[in-house]
Amino acid sequence: MAKDNDTLTGLPGRETLRETLGRIIGTGETVSLATLDLDRFMEINLDFGSEAGDRVLIEVARLLVAEAQA
Repeated sequence: MAKDNDTLTGLPGRETLRETLGRIIGTGETVSLATLDLDRFMEINLDFGSEAGDRVLIEVARLLVAEAQA
């Protein structure tokens, strides 16, 4: 696991993003970047607790990785 990977999801963090973009920018290589906003996520944490919120984040991360590798 990289030094800045999220401890909950295992996804790469900001430092990995900065390093990757720094390597790619100016090379002419094509890159895609997406952001994700989980609507009503705060409500999940408030209504069902942070453990439920953690499970949602873990599952979303799992789905993103699976789709990116497909």
